[in-house]
Amino acid sequence: MSSGSNSSGQGLKLVLDLVKKQTPWKNIPMKVRKKYSHQLGTEEKWERLRIPWALQLHLPHHGTMGVGKTSFYYRALEAFSTKLMPFPYHYQYEVVGLLGITAAKYYWDLIAGALEHERGFDEVPSFTARDVVRLLSIDRNAYIQIANRCKRDPNWAKKRKAVIKTHMPAPSPQGDVEISAWWQVRPSHGAKLALLPEKNYKLSEAE
Repeated sequence: MSSGSNSSGQGLKLVLDLVKKQTPWKNIPMKVRKKYSHQLGTEEKWERLRIPWALQLHLPHHGTMGVGKTSFYYRALEAFSTKLMPFPYHYQYEVVGLLGITAAKYYWDLIAGALEHERGFDEVPSFTARDVVRLLSIDRNAYIQIANRCKRDPNWAKKRKAVIKTHMPAPSPQGDVEISAWWQVRPSHGAKLALLPEKNYKLSEAE
């Protein structure tokens, strides 16, 4: 293997390591910038790509990114939703706590978007579809029924979002969810979460 290939491989490995550590441009040593200028690019390009890289590698928000936490996690949800990916549970503390968006609400918006653009349920990846069924009770047959009802609605052509909201079930927890004693409950800012029946969260004296 040539020295050029080795240098290129080392450069790519270095870039990946810097990205994983969420290193801002100003913290990259000058000698490293010069030696691996081809792989690192310019400061403007490096800082611009840090957020897409972080989302691709499922990294959390970093204070040196130049955007606030709220903007970062909104972008994360948008990126995941656009690709019909499962709810980013590794971000759930921030997504629910900061944005007030639960997994059920995320999937509701995802399915509503698919209906609006007349996408088939088969386009939804299997892991995402499984979670949709678990949280919204919408499987392929239910999706087709909802889509047909929407298309028959006289307002479908001009008011798709409103029509979908009328025919989609609300994104609320199922009534038979069992709360385990080891669960942690954290309040979210602005989240409109449906309350579960008392029998689902009230523990006995033995518990």
